[in-house]
Amino acid sequence: MSSAVIFVESATPGTLTEFKDLLAKQLLEVRETWSLEFRTYRTLVKDFPSREKLLYSLTFPHHDKKTVLIRNSLAWVLGTAEIPDNLQTCSTGLSESIDQLLASKLSNMWAQRQVIRGDAGQTLLITGDVTVRIINLFAATGFKGLLIELDNLQSATSLANITDLLNEMKVKVFKVASAPGLKSEDVEVVDSSSTMESGNEALFTLAKQYIEVLE
Repeated sequence: MSSAVIFVESATPGTLTEFKDLLAKQLLEVRETWSLEFRTYRTLVKDFPSREKLLYSLTFPHHDKKTVLIRNSLAWVLGTAEIPDNLQTCSTGLSESIDQLLASKLSNMWAQRQVIRGDAGQTLLITGDVTVRIINLFAATGFKGLLIELDNLQSATSLANITDLLNEMKVKVFKVASAPGLKSEDVEVVDSSSTMESGNEALFTLAKQYIEVLE
């Protein structure tokens, strides 16, 4: 076990502060702030199989500013302003993100279904060298909930430590994604080299966990 994602839809904006206060006894270091953008697109092409109608785009500034695209069993890991090779002919050649391309040149194929954003999230290093990232998420309709990203989990006990704190806060319902998620053997990697780059497998897994709790 390495990463996990927890989403508390029943939270209020103040739940983040309450959760952070409970972590104080385990706190080793306060690190950088972070942000997140999660977009879902639905295809406008009628003859697509139903399981392939959704495309997910997750932008992780705190993970080398990379964006992960996932559609069914296909996945792309893209750097800033990087476009997949098979979409280069749609690009203007100027610096643009994949989401900008989807909203302009590919808007006849993919319609944006929802956008979830979080800004000024907090990063905490706690006992056991576990990195805890907490952030309030917002959608077009307003506050969405509290998201907790956990990294460097060494065992199920490390995850239970966090969920126990939520139980202590009387949070009765929350989603947890901690399974292995999307492994390299389960996904066709589509990038300039058509190979799995170092570190990308962990990012695929994390992106899959985000999808599991936010969809």
